[in-house]
Amino acid sequence: MMALLLTATVGAAGLSSARADPADGNDPVAKILARPLFSPSRRPAHDPETPVTATPVLTGMTREGTALTALLRLPDQPKVFRAREGQNFSGWKVTALSATSATLERDGQSVTLHLDFRHAPPP
Repeated sequence: MMALLLTATVGAAGLSSARADPADGNDPVAKILARPLFSPSRRPAHDPETPVTATPVLTGMTREGTALTALLRLPDQPKVFRAREGQNFSGWKVTALSATSATLERDGQSVTLHLDFRHAPPP
């Protein structure tokens, strides 16, 4: 029993001395926490302000009074983001919204996304 206690104490001391400095970017705990546990890809969550090359997918629209909000996501990410006209999403600027579409612009390129009702459940 005494040997086991001594081993646990030495192991804990070794762990604390081997821990990386978080300031140098090699902290293993920070790396583990950056990867979502329940995401199939285990890739870090995407920041909506960080540009990516993929064209977003329009998953829905909401209306609050006269204000429309687009529900957008990236093709490889399950998380849905909300964006109103004039806001940025993943490097794209939302320039126009209607009840069933959203127009986005990036680097002089314009794309209009439409809601796809083909797979919607019946009312």
